Amino acid sequence: MTKSTTGEREATSPTKTTASGEPAQPAPETARDIDSNLDKIREILIGTQARETDRRVSQIELHLSKELATIRDETKRSLESLENYIRKEIESLTSFARQEQNQRIESVRRTDDELSKQTRELREKTFDLSKFLSEEIARRADELTKFIESAIKELDGRKMERNALGGLLQEMGMRLTEQFTLSEGRAELKRVS
Repeated sequence: MTKSTTGEREATSPTKTTASGEPAQPAPETARDIDSNLDKIREILIGTQARETDRRVSQIELHLSKELATIRDETKRSLESLENYIRKEIESLTSFARQEQNQRIESVRRTDDELSKQTRELREKTFDLSKFLSEEIARRADELTKFIESAIKELDGRKMERNALGGLLQEMGMRLTEQFTLSEGRAELKRVS
């Protein structure tokens, strides 16, 4: 830094020469004088540009902070709007799910009631049918028993009739052959010689 400042100083200050033609040595300067001179040179060379750059940077920072605040506000509004929309959708879906659940519970309850009613009716019909069939079986059993008893009586009667008929025919045969006579309530057999 010292070399460039010395070169700058030499370029800006007129060269002094001694009587012999050699360049004259500048008077020794203090560090404060050198810094002051450097600030002046800097101000002359780039001061206007630095101030313009600072002004532009300040304007850009101001513009960016305004834009950032605008974006922040818009984002906040958008997020609030989105949050409200999501909240409403969740409430709507919750309400719909509750309604659907209530409808399904009611449907299951109706189906259960209907099934209970049909089961009760089926039991009653089964009981009535069982009772009817039991009575019908008992009636048929009685009819069958009576039929069998009458058939047995008829067969016994026929058997008796056959025996009686056989006895009657035998008696007739014996009378014809005069081997059989009736006397005072007694039947006697005679031997034919």
